[in-house]
Amino acid sequence: MNPLIPTEAIQIRYDSPIYEPYYDDEDNIIDEECVEPGTDVVRQVISKVHNDGIPRYYRLRHRHNARDHKNRWNKWIQSNLMGQTHYFVAVSIIGRRVLFSYAPKLSIKREKLFKSRDFKAKQRKRIQERDRAQQAAAPEEYTWEHYTLHKQLEVMLGERMNDER
Repeated sequence: MNPLIPTEAIQIRYDSPIYEPYYDDEDNIIDEECVEPGTDVVRQVISKVHNDGIPRYYRLRHRHNARDHKNRWNKWIQSNLMGQTHYFVAVSIIGRRVLFSYAPKLSIKREKLFKSRDFKAKQRKRIQERDRAQQAAAPEEYTWEHYTLHKQLEVMLGERMNDER
């Protein structure tokens, strides 16, 4: 066994989903239907690792597939970190294996994300209040009365320039 994999880690059998293509009249693939869903990684791996803290892993056929799975599940976990159902799970690869382990540091990251969101909301509110106060305190330069007065002055100056010629 690989020494990088924790000794208490549980190996899961990963079954890839199977898709059946739909063809049009010219034998072009127009759509695919999932006929066998395969392993539900969220339910069978990620949620169990989050709940009991025991690492789990599965083995894939090629290393680049393992890298793709790692990137996909890391993005999914990061995107759900601010949601109602969040998982403190880190995904790593060891050779062709995809390892899911409990990561308590993600709880700190989640708290920082909430603080950042709250700070940005307060800052946005302060900026809006400041802009409203400036608009209320500033004189209205471009009102309709100002526009008509300006046009009348232009006409009077234009007439005066024509009279002087």
